[in-house]
Amino acid sequence: MADAQCRVAEGYTCDDDWHACLIPNTAVIVPRACPDPGSRDATMSPVGTSGVGHDPAAAIANSGRLVTIYARGGTIHSEYLATAGTQPALARDARGTLYAVWCNGARVELATSSDSGDTWAAPAEVGDGGACERPSVVAGKGALYLLYGASGLRVRASRDGGKTWTPAVTPLAGRRAAGVVGNDGRLHVIALDGGDAGGFGAADQRVEYAVSSDGGATFTRPRPVSAPEETLPYYFAIPRLALDDKTGWLYAAYVSGGRSGVWDIVIAGLKLKDKTGTWKRVRLGDGCAMRRVPVLALDPTTGALHVAWYDNRGRARFAHAVCAVGLATCTETGSISKGPSSPAVLELDGASEQAVLLVDDRSRVMHALWVEIAEIVHATAKLPPR
Repeated sequence: MADAQCRVAEGYTCDDDWHACLIPNTAVIVPRACPDPGSRDATMSPVGTSGVGHDPAAAIANSGRLVTIYARGGTIHSEYLATAGTQPALARDARGTLYAVWCNGARVELATSSDSGDTWAAPAEVGDGGACERPSVVAGKGALYLLYGASGLRVRASRDGGKTWTPAVTPLAGRRAAGVVGNDGRLHVIALDGGDAGGFGAADQRVEYAVSSDGGATFTRPRPVSAPEETLPYYFAIPRLALDDKTGWLYAAYVSGGRSGVWDIVIAGLKLKDKTGTWKRVRLGDGCAMRRVPVLALDPTTGALHVAWYDNRGRARFAHAVCAVGLATCTETGSISKGPSSPAVLELDGASEQAVLLVDDRSRVMHALWVEIAEIVHATAKLPPR
């Protein structure tokens, strides 16, 4: 069967998986049955449960406590916070203030806590009222940055702890984004440009990068991170960033794949002093699994880059890999999740587009949070001593 046999003028094409004429990206994707590698990451603790919900976010409070926040239905939940909203994110600044952001309809809302999450200020709107998709907050040198999707990536800056904000600027066309601030104060941002019409993979999606050296007022022109020949999905594919200030390596993670259901995690590295701006790319894939929702955590002591994702190896799992400085090597270490009792791949994450890897350098512990059957679960790993 070929496209010519379908009503192409009305938008129909031949779907290779379903062998039928369909409007692109309207059919359910068909993941392959991939063999179970049968190994669990021996460095990780047994799995515990944190709550019922999806889209977890976390930060380490000044007290050393792990503060978590997550969505459940149309509400945001933390141990001492409950309010209307979806798509939460969390960050902490150098003074120890915690910042939680989320979408409440088209509104971007922010709440702060100065006592390690025991109490929270009343939520305040901090977007520009246009739209809200996957907001995040990034604390940096003397500034706080708000990132959210509207007509492209919107960025606002605050220098008074979130009380007032600069006008929004739009450095990248993509709405699903991430940011990180270096010790030099520069703000690095990355975004997936494209729309949900290419939800399960499209050739017109791309991952782009820009950087600001003036506190988010202006940015460099967008530069590609993904390769021109790659097909990229929109859903379950928010790109991520991590920065190693010691070595000067900036790392990005994104998902590469299409409707075949074979999706790889691509780790891209940029040496910031490299004048050519060339990204080095390493693929984590096996030619079978549908790998999704990459998350990154940089160990500032060793320079190791930790990567985690959901995939369908066996019945389902949340898996972990470690990359050496500069992506010299990337080694998969196994599953973090509970084990073979986990359900099918698209149920493991409960349709969550978020998971967490977080390094507590002071305690030398790495925290992982993800979703299994609508439960927020967690595990920890001890990191090498200083």
